Amino acid sequence: MGHLAWASGLGSGEREGGTRRGWYQEMRLLWAAAAALSLPPAAAAASGGDANCSTGILDRDSSCCCPKSCGRCGGTNCQAHRGGREACCTGSIEGGHRFCDRSGPPCIMGGPPPPPKPLRPAHTVNPKRGYVADSPDCGDALLLNASGWFYDYNAINPYREPGKSVGDCARAAQVGRIDERFAPMNWCLDGMDAPVAASVNRTFFMGFNEPNNLHNCNTPAEKVAEAWGTVMKNWSSSQLVSPATAGNGIKWFDEFFAACHKLYGATGCRIGENVFLEIACTVS
Repeated sequence: MGHLAWASGLGSGEREGGTRRGWYQEMRLLWAAAAALSLPPAAAAASGGDANCSTGILDRDSSCCCPKSCGRCGGTNCQAHRGGREACCTGSIEGGHRFCDRSGPPCIMGGPPPPPKPLRPAHTVNPKRGYVADSPDCGDALLLNASGWFYDYNAINPYREPGKSVGDCARAAQVGRIDERFAPMNWCLDGMDAPVAASVNRTFFMGFNEPNNLHNCNTPAEKVAEAWGTVMKNWSSSQLVSPATAGNGIKWFDEFFAACHKLYGATGCRIGENVFLEIACTVS
């Protein structure tokens, strides 16, 4: 059974078995109820609800109330009873959405169900959780939208690169917040003066990647400290995140901060967050 809503009150309609039930069929329901109560139609419409089905007949499951004129509520050949399908068949009564606390029979026992509770958010964003966006597929941003941030080793948002980004990037911009969550970075010193798009979020800026690793930025701490002067200038309004060392970076950081004090005095290198990388795989 399908339903097609048209309007409220007597103008409502229902599609059942290929026919549309409008105001005329609604009046038939009222007339059937009035016949059971020995009341004129106008009086039946104004008589209010019958929450206990005291003026009608309950069906076998006590879920519907039919007019007494039906003789029986629901069951085989219910459409043949006085009042017809609309008044005597539980399927039609349930489809009519008339509740006994507001209307007389035929009606559904009780009242309408309470409105559903508001859905809880599907996830809670974790500001400490981030990921490397090493693919231009905007679907990743939607899949990993519980992460508070992402980066891609440079200052170019991979989901915003013309001709490279793929997927539903419009939805990712709205739902996945790809502009808000992107954290720009310089992989190494040679990227410091690269142009930065106006759309890039400058709240944070991440320093160089693994300067103590032969296979990454691999730059002496003193040279990185010198370059940090350019970083502080280019990202003057951003919260700066330190270069990210690989593994135990204590020795490298000791040399870096010592060079910062030597170059820039007591204030040293402006850094809001200190970062190190520890990559491990454990089978459990």
